[in-house]
Amino acid sequence: MNLIFHAFVPVLQMQLDEQNVLVMEMEASLESQARELDNRLTEQQQQYESEISSLLQKISEKDNADTKDTQQFIK
Repeated sequence: MNLIFHAFVPVLQMQLDEQNVLVMEMEASLESQARELDNRLTEQQQQYESEISSLLQKISEKDNADTKDTQQFIK
């Protein structure tokens, strides 16, 4: 029985090595995807902030125009 066990050790070691390689490849892929998602999220956040800034500026400009119209109407 000991001889049979020793015959399977190299096969098991080879399978373990293959599994380790697959795990490392999956970890690398996961890290790459995480970086890509982080970059996309950062880009979306920057776009959102830019849109909010633009909307706030438009609101401010409209408020200023409305204030001028009101002041002219009062005169």
